[in-house]
Amino acid sequence: MVCKAMNMAVDLHTHSTASDGTRSPMELVREAEALGLGALAITDHDTMAGVLEVLDAGFSFDTHFLTGLEISARPPDDFNRGDELHILGYGMDPKDPGLRVLLDRLQEARRERNPSMIKRLQAMGLDICLDEVEEKAPGGLVGRPHMARVLVEKGVVSDMDAAFTRYLGKGCPAYIEKYREPWKDAIAAIRRAGGIAVLAHPGLIRGIGPRGLRLLLGMMKEAGLGGVETYYPRHDAQMISTLKGLAWEMDLLLTGGSDYHGDFKEAISMGTGAGDLFVPFSLYTELLNRLEKG
Repeated sequence: MVCKAMNMAVDLHTHSTASDGTRSPMELVREAEALGLGALAITDHDTMAGVLEVLDAGFSFDTHFLTGLEISARPPDDFNRGDELHILGYGMDPKDPGLRVLLDRLQEARRERNPSMIKRLQAMGLDICLDEVEEKAPGGLVGRPHMARVLVEKGVVSDMDAAFTRYLGKGCPAYIEKYREPWKDAIAAIRRAGGIAVLAHPGLIRGIGPRGLRLLLGMMKEAGLGGVETYYPRHDAQMISTLKGLAWEMDLLLTGGSDYHGDFKEAISMGTGAGDLFVPFSLYTELLNRLEKG
């Protein structure tokens, strides 16, 4: 299997129904197997419930499975442009007590935010309630994509993008800022749980530029960052080249993935992203080697 897998793609950034994806955790594993992917990581937002579901179920597929997570983090003050940083974690023990405390805090913040956003939508005269939004996320964390799905199904907007552009996106009438874990705390929790912290899709950080990106990665590296997501559907060739250079310079791992959400992002497919993504299996083996070294 290992020799064969060396020529396979991997996908180290996917989301299940445990957060804001439309495929169950086991459906993701089966889809990865059907696509012939060499490895898969489920990286749900602020929860490892989907990872635990896969681990508890067990599976006998050829596709390697890596525990994962994506944490919404507050950036360093010098880089706070109103955005958040997303920090991926790989190889953590999902039952680590410290990590569970952090995730419980993030999930409680989500639960407090959702009713307030629903009230804003209702105040605009929109027919929507929390119960029907929660029905779109059975057993998972409720978030804005589930609100958007209800608005689409009721004909309020034509598609998911329109829901975010008109109502749910940052700066829109129903948007409410959410709690973000301090970036250093997110990295520390991932590391204490035995994992490696990776900066997700840095090419999406607005207005940072190459110099700012170098400073940010250097600062995060000092705090324990272990890698940078380089292969990503919205990273162009120039961004990939820049990230490769910075990763080599700072001894950071390269990772990559599609950010697959199922039907919530219909233009993005597992493994291939927008059609031209290829994340080599060698990145997965390098990640495993770093995890084994501790």
